[in-house]
Parts: sequence; C-alpha cells; structure tokens
Amino acid sequence: MSAALLREIRAELRSRGLERRPTGRVLAELGVHAVLLGAGLAVFFAAEAGALRAAGLALALLGHLGVTTNSHTWAHRAGSTSRRFDDALAFLTGGLVSGISFVFWHDKHNRRHHGSPNVAGVDPDHDFWPFLALTETERARAKVGLRAWHRVQWLAFPLLLAAMFARMRLEGVCFAFRRARAAQPDTAALARFDLAVLAVSYAAWWGLPFVFGSLADALVLNVAREVFLSYALFAIFAPAHLPRDAVFLARRVEGDFALQQTATSLDYRVGRLAGFFLSGLQYQIEHHLVPGLAHPRYAELEPIVQRACARHGYPHRVLGWGEALRRALAVIRTPKPVMEPGAIAVETGASR
Repeated sequence: MSAALLREIRAELRSRGLERRPTGRVLAELGVHAVLLGAGLAVFFAAEAGALRAAGLALALLGHLGVTTNSHTWAHRAGSTSRRFDDALAFLTGGLVSGISFVFWHDKHNRRHHGSPNVAGVDPDHDFWPFLALTETERARAKVGLRAWHRVQWLAFPLLLAAMFARMRLEGVCFAFRRARAAQPDTAALARFDLAVLAVSYAAWWGLPFVFGSLADALVLNVAREVFLSYALFAIFAPAHLPRDAVFLARRVEGDFALQQTATSLDYRVGRLAGFFLSGLQYQIEHHLVPGLAHPRYAELEPIVQRACARHGYPHRVLGWGEALRRALAVIRTPKPVMEPGAIAVETGASR
C-alpha cells in the first residue's frame, strides 16, 4: 500500500510538472531574506535612536530566520538539479550565516530524523534527556529526584528553550570535530571544511559587531539572535511532530514508509506572509513523503497527498498553527506515550 500511495503521488507530480526544480524562486526568496538581514543590521549599527535600533534588530532577526528556513531546502538538495550547487548554498545559508554544521545537520536531520521520525532513541529531535522528559517512558525510568524535576519542567521550559539554538550549534561543532578525525579521507576533509566555515561564521557574528559598534552591540546582537532563533525554530518545527496527535513510536514501522511518515507528522496552517518566512516547513507531511521536492511546490502538493492518503487509508491531519503549538507545549507538561507500531491505527485513525 505504501508503494501504491507513493507511485500515485509521483505520477501526479510528473503530470503537473511539479518535479521541476524552481531554483530561481528559491534563490529569489533567499535574496529577500538576505536583504532584510543586511538592511536590519545596517540600521542597528548606524541608527542612534533606541527605537530605530530595536526595529533594525527585529528586521535583521526576521531576515536571519528566513535564511535559516530557506537553508533547509538546500540541505535536502532540493533547490536545484546540481548537488554541488545545493551543497554550496547549504554551506552558505546554514553554515556561514546560521552557524549550523553541514555534516551534523545531514546526519541529525536528513538521516536520523527523516529515516525514523518520532522513534524513541533514534530520532534526535525529541531527545532532551535528562533536562526534559517528553515521553511517559522517560518520566517513568527517571530516579526520584529527576522525576520530581520532570513534573515541573514546564515551569522552566521557557528558560531552557532560550538556549536550544546554541545547544544545537554546539552539538554540531562537536560532531564535526569527531568526523574530522574519521579514517575516511573524504569524510574527514568535508568535516574540516565544515569547521572552517563555522569558524568564519562565529568570528563574523562576534567580530564585526565589535568592529562596527561596541562590545555591548556584539552582546546584544548575539544574545538576541540565540534567543529569537531558539523560540522561532521551536514554534516552526515542534507543532509538526511534538503534539500528541503525532505519535511517538518504540520502533520503526517496518515495510510501510508512508505510515511511518504520516502517523508521526502534522501539517498546520499559516498566513501567506508567515509562510514566506517558514519556507514550506508547515507542510511536514508532504515534506516527509517527498523530501527531495523544493518547498515552493508543497502548497500544490498538499491536496494531492490529502486525496491519496484518503484513498489508501493513511492519516493526514491539519491544524491551525496556534492550536498545533498549544498541543506541542502541552506535551512539555504532560508527556506522550510511546506506542508500538500496531497501535497507530487506533491513535491516528489510519485504516491500515
């Protein structure tokens, strides 16, 4: 059934010409985000009025968010027909601008998350142990003192969340250092180049503000950047996989790729302006089923996937952004169960 669903989706994509890569549009969107980032930084450093400087900082952070979400498409090698071009843009947007390790992201996101979404102990995107327990299993296995902390973790979550982006970037640096010592020459060389890009990124984000402004400017810019992107990226990624509706699994669904993806993912609705800055990340079901498709195609792909899922008995859930975020936050207070694959039909309504 999974193969039939995917064949149907692919056939309709081909018939509508949606498999063609809209490279120009992805680049144009990236250009707008980059202009917002640059213009905001220019205002932040040049203006004297506090309100104007704050507005410049807000504009820069919004542009930074757009560059970061746009990098997701390049990292999936979905932006063009050239793997080298996609990788170059991924290094530029994700590495140089956002400071996220290329080799780390490919392992963490492309391989482990997409290969086993919401699988306990495999998918790293909901593994925050011991700081947070997001599953009933994690809370139950904690010792008494840690279990007490997990009962009130939701009170400290806003503060913990503020460091999420910094934590991910630190994990990326450590991962790249380990890869740089790998036995395979190609793997080690790529990781060393990755580390060089990250070094330039960190030097630029801390050094240039000090050159053009002051140490205080560098602190304000970088602290605001860390906190804003932590909250923004949680608000973008968490509503798609964290709500109870998107099941957590004890193991992969063997032999049914489509059920693995649709049972663990949700779509959510946003306005056109917000959607521009999300770069298609609100369409997680479509993205997980066809990860090599460029994000501007997802709006057209969604009704195709909805019809195919309905015909083949797969779940396809869509929530409002606010409701999806509310349900994601609810799991911080009341952790989700970890299910066996056989229980998916009961939880999601799938007729598998």
